[in-house]
Amino acid sequence: MVADVASLLRNALKHGYLPAALMGLVATAVSPYRKLRAEIGLATYSEAEMIGLMAGHGFTTTRYRPNLGLTPHRMTFIGIPAV
Repeated sequence: MVADVASLLRNALKHGYLPAALMGLVATAVSPYRKLRAEIGLATYSEAEMIGLMAGHGFTTTRYRPNLGLTPHRMTFIGIPAV
């Protein structure tokens, strides 16, 4: 979570939306976000777990580097249906 916040603030400062980013962080902090996240079953996976999960559903998967988003510690995967 600290890495996500740091990445958000770094990008907000660079691209001129720091006040909006700070307001969004405050809104998230006082919201039931963590509870809701657990209730609806959102999860995080390691690289190996994601590749295994995709393989279990018939995909050959590799991690794409760098991540496509603005948060470098997150992961992007490319899954191709296995033949």
